[in-house]
Amino acid sequence: MGKKTLNLGRSGLLFEHFNEPDHLWVDILASEKYLIYSGSRVGESKGSWLWMMDTEADLLHIRKNGIHPSLVDIFDTSQIELAQGDDWILQIHNRGGFWLFIYPYTFIEWMSGCLSLNYTVPKNDTEFGFDYITQFFYDPSVSTKDREEFEMIDLTFREDIKAVENQVGPYFPLMKSSSRLEDQCVHFGNWYKEMS
Repeated sequence: MGKKTLNLGRSGLLFEHFNEPDHLWVDILASEKYLIYSGSRVGESKGSWLWMMDTEADLLHIRKNGIHPSLVDIFDTSQIELAQGDDWILQIHNRGGFWLFIYPYTFIEWMSGCLSLNYTVPKNDTEFGFDYITQFFYDPSVSTKDREEFEMIDLTFREDIKAVENQVGPYFPLMKSSSRLEDQCVHFGNWYKEMS
């Protein structure tokens, strides 16, 4: 078995097959010097990991009749700033944090003193079936209340899984967005087509 080549980024994250960009999200994560591991949540799904990745890129589902109606009162989608690189997308939200998706399997959420790392791991070479793990890290100064609020991520991730499991057909990349909130679905779809 060959050796893996891993790179420790300036952000403090360990990567395989990914070169950390010179970007704001790296600066922010690099400034978090006191994060301590708090715990993990694990699970599995029979759904398509590709649709799961597409869902992570899609901001249009944060609406009253979408997958996360409860988030409408928390996050103002008109204020979300979008950025992207070759194999990553960033969504900076109005609560002073961000969602970061590093293709193909890593989803990161950050708010000051709070970090979650979610890894989606396909079960096999087919599109359907995946395991996942979400790890939580906190600065000791973050209150229990703020930790509990931040860990709402686990609930929204499970809502995404439920929606993905209702999508029984194979993944097809979005060719054109109907809203800027879908622009990063197109970005992920283009990445997927290039990698296939």
